[in-house]
Amino acid sequence: MNLSPESIVKRRDFPYRVIDNCALIVQISDEEENKLITLNSTGTFIWNKADGSRSVSGIVKEMAKEFDISEDKAFKDSLIFIKEMILKGLFCLEGGEKY
Repeated sequence: MNLSPESIVKRRDFPYRVIDNCALIVQISDEEENKLITLNSTGTFIWNKADGSRSVSGIVKEMAKEFDISEDKAFKDSLIFIKEMILKGLFCLEGGEKY
């Protein structure tokens, strides 16, 4: 799975709350039981930035600055997370297509 520099957007139809820098997301499903997904502070940072106004590379740059890590490390870490979120159906492309 390749990620383009296009913007990513979180699913807006899943309710969530952020408590102590950790997001709690309720993944609602008609076919399965609903799931509660918990994100750590890094995942929550990406979740909050995935509003469709930023490219993946833009989020990576902001993440590197926020967490004081290299852009290379931020890219590798965020790429794994973003792919996982796409596979779970929690992120999609701005146009609505899944990666």
